[in-house]
Amino acid sequence: MLKILEKLTIVGVITMMNNKIGKIYNLFFKYYDYKLQKIILKTRMALIISKPYNDNEFIYLPVSSINIKNLIDKKYDYKITLPFSKDIYYIRTHKQNTAHINEIDFNNCLYNLNQKNPKIFYDVINLMKSHQENLIETIKSTCFIDE
Repeated sequence: MLKILEKLTIVGVITMMNNKIGKIYNLFFKYYDYKLQKIILKTRMALIISKPYNDNEFIYLPVSSINIKNLIDKKYDYKITLPFSKDIYYIRTHKQNTAHINEIDFNNCLYNLNQKNPKIFYDVINLMKSHQENLIETIKSTCFIDE
């Protein structure tokens, strides 16, 4: 009976974690602040784009306000407004990354992009796919990889 409960618990947690795709959450990460000379905890918004990899890491796209306009990638930064802010944000489709499950604030979904605006979510995923395809083609042409 205990084994069955353990399996049901694991299946429930995995199912719950799969439901995170398309949602924006805060990520927490540590960095060293040279001015203060100490480690600081910082938050960043992230759009989750995968179920857990190895049961503990998610792939995400950063969601950023970009103050220095020449840092905006005209092709791969997807401009978006979010209902909780007057700011303009960019989903950085060319900067996918991973975060450990403990670095993501799953207690507070900032916005469910997949549910509230599935067309934008679809466009973002296609833009990410385009970047990946271009990256692979660049690698192939640079390294003379034959298929």
